[in-house]
Amino acid sequence: MYSLGTQSSRIAATLPPPNLQALATATRITATQASGPDIDFALSIDGRLWRWDTLALFMLPNEKRTVKISSSDKEGGFDWTASDGSFSGNAPRERVFSAPGTPGLYRANIRRGSHSKRINIFVMIPFRNQSTVNGYRIGSYPGRSHFRRLSLPRGFIEVTAATQNAWLSPHFRLKEFVCHAPSDFPKYVVLREGLIRKLEYLIAYVQGKGYRCPGLKLISGYRSPSYNSANGNVENSVHTYGGAADIYIDADNDGTMDDLNRDGRRDVRDAILLYELADQMERAMPEFSGGDGYYPGNGAHGAFVHTDVRGEKSRWHQ
Repeated sequence: MYSLGTQSSRIAATLPPPNLQALATATRITATQASGPDIDFALSIDGRLWRWDTLALFMLPNEKRTVKISSSDKEGGFDWTASDGSFSGNAPRERVFSAPGTPGLYRANIRRGSHSKRINIFVMIPFRNQSTVNGYRIGSYPGRSHFRRLSLPRGFIEVTAATQNAWLSPHFRLKEFVCHAPSDFPKYVVLREGLIRKLEYLIAYVQGKGYRCPGLKLISGYRSPSYNSANGNVENSVHTYGGAADIYIDADNDGTMDDLNRDGRRDVRDAILLYELADQMERAMPEFSGGDGYYPGNGAHGAFVHTDVRGEKSRWHQ
């Protein structure tokens, strides 16, 4: 069994809110190029570009990942720090981050002058197809993934009363993706970095098309296999792999999908519009290829869109 040390609560208490100003240029990023005016500097991690100033990495104990400075017109002057774990290397624009050996939430920061990238490092409990994690019911995963481009989970993120508020990106906190199965803390989540990226880029894409979209609300993020089965959801759902979210736009915070198509009604037609925008973005940015479906809603919630990062195109509606 793994348990988290004091590091998680100490870091979580000091987590700053994200710099939404830094994402402003993202609304002008064209989907085909994923480029535009730099936010002073950007990061390249595993070949993926991160422009915003608040991001999260999900890593295994002692795992190493290469972090590069990208899109900067200056050679050096960067300060690389970490609350635990370490950056190694001497190159002015590239370092290797080694995660701590104990699961928990840690913090890394890359700064130059007044500009910085704040990285929340979630060191996960390794996946061994365990049916429970520290008493939290997970259920059973299949022997292999049913999705050609989506592997079985690498690990579980522990969520405590303190760490649930940790930012993953400018618009999303960890707690938004927690399974709805009733339980006390700690809870455990499987989550993909690619899903967070897709949701952030979708917000920017929708904004770029002229729609009011201050963010996306989630109906459902991660579902453990046991919870997914108990609620009659499709077997082997992408939600159980941490790669899916059921979303809607709710700028007025009334709990219902906004009137995106401006026809004076809030119904499935608005979900269809969001679905079509997600489809357009995926065709322009293959990195985010996955499943998209729209639903009319029910007595529990209004119309919404499912989106995921299974890596293969799939489309449906109810």
